[in-house]
Amino acid sequence: MTPLPSGTSAWDLWTDRNADARKSIVTKPEILIAGAGIDGFAAANYLQRPGCKQDEYINADGHLPVRVRDRHAWRHGPAGRNRVTMKFYNTEQGVADYIAMAEGYDGRELIAELQNYLQPGTTVLELGMGPGKDLDMLKERYTATGSDYSKIFLDRYGASTPGADLMQLDAVSIDTERRFDAIYSNKVLHHLNDDELAASINRQADVLTGSRLVMHAFWHGDRVEEIAGMTFHYRNEDFLRRAFSSRFEVLKLERYAEMEDNDSVFIIARAAESP
Repeated sequence: MTPLPSGTSAWDLWTDRNADARKSIVTKPEILIAGAGIDGFAAANYLQRPGCKQDEYINADGHLPVRVRDRHAWRHGPAGRNRVTMKFYNTEQGVADYIAMAEGYDGRELIAELQNYLQPGTTVLELGMGPGKDLDMLKERYTATGSDYSKIFLDRYGASTPGADLMQLDAVSIDTERRFDAIYSNKVLHHLNDDELAASINRQADVLTGSRLVMHAFWHGDRVEEIAGMTFHYRNEDFLRRAFSSRFEVLKLERYAEMEDNDSVFIIARAAESP
């Protein structure tokens, strides 16, 4: 197979800016996610599958198309714990690339579910807001506060939305004295390992007041993937029920489709009142 042509970035291949190179080779998913500006990722060859979409590639073992696997990682921003993830999302180019790749995806269906449990006008904290698309929808019904570990995401959103209520927060420690009726995230907490998720869940219960609700979405499964140094923990219903049960009553736990049938799962739960 032909190596990646000199001067051609993974982003060029991904966005079809170099169609001739794309016809025969694309870089490893790790490089696609990391972007051209981050070093340390070895190249590997992937062939385009005959008859597939123009941006789908498949490896020699016949695994899931690279486009699908990469969109999982591109689409969902960092929780703030992974060093390589944060290196990427703390660069202007990385954030710009993420925003481009996330085009067409949002949490509209998740927020519609949340509305069945949370009254209008109540306060909501979003963890890992990224470009702020879900935050904009939350603000239509709630008093919503956006947070992210990446200051670039926060600065971009603040510049386009003067007066927005934003905080720089880690999704595990959630270091704030403020209290909220609900906490929401869309494919953010899957970057946390079991211990980090347990710590985050415990801290969320402490931060809640009033309605005391959480809603979080994850990729569904029971495996762990490493992509570009980022870790993705797929979660199933049994795991999530156990993880939240120490501090929360589970109200709804259901699979849904984001890219494929039943590829995702969300949980809505209410924190027990403090004694």
